Amino acid sequence: MNNCARAYTRTPDKTMKTKLPREIISLVNRKSHVLGTAYAEQTKQQFLVELESMKANGATLADLEKYIGTRPPPIFTNSI
Repeated sequence: MNNCARAYTRTPDKTMKTKLPREIISLVNRKSHVLGTAYAEQTKQQFLVELESMKANGATLADLEKYIGTRPPPIFTNSI
């Protein structure tokens, strides 16, 4: 049984197919996940700092929601 997985690497001119051992692909996936999780946490902390600063300067909840860009659906507000 072949224990290699195909990894696709993008290059400016073409896509190269390279056979790599599954163990290497697994390590790449784990490392990518760790980096993605770390970036997500860093981004979240940055947003929280920005929101606290806005709140300290008198921003309303509506201002904060607009800044983040995620307003709750109308069904969850009292505007109905």
